[in-house]
Amino acid sequence: MPLSPLDGPTGGYRNAPPSAPGVSATPGAPEGWTRPAGDVLVYDEGELQRAVTLFQAAADTGAEAARMAPKNADQGLPPWGSDPLGKAFGGQYKEPADQLGAALDQLAGLFHGVSDQLNAITRQFNETEAGNIELVRRTAFDGRD
Repeated sequence: MPLSPLDGPTGGYRNAPPSAPGVSATPGAPEGWTRPAGDVLVYDEGELQRAVTLFQAAADTGAEAARMAPKNADQGLPPWGSDPLGKAFGGQYKEPADQLGAALDQLAGLFHGVSDQLNAITRQFNETEAGNIELVRRTAFDGRD
């Protein structure tokens, strides 16, 4: 028996791709980087700011996707029609579509939160480092601690 054009790894839906699309952004690591020995803190502000930028972009993309997702409660006449087939489709479509919009909003909020926390880490590290440098300078010049 010949195979139908729908046979194969379609994920259960006729037009679904056989696998998830790849992600174009890969996490960066400094060239030639090796983990330091002992309990040494390695702080790379450039990489941290790069992460902030990537999380902000992901958050903005998620927020845009959430904004563009259909809000079924506000649609009025459903685009799938009011015949029995359209009603059946709408009954199965509305709840997952609403959940998707809410999930995109939450994901955007999560990414904005991560971005804000990474910015706070940068700020706090720089403030602590400045305080430590001042303490060393003061101790080295006038002998106080």
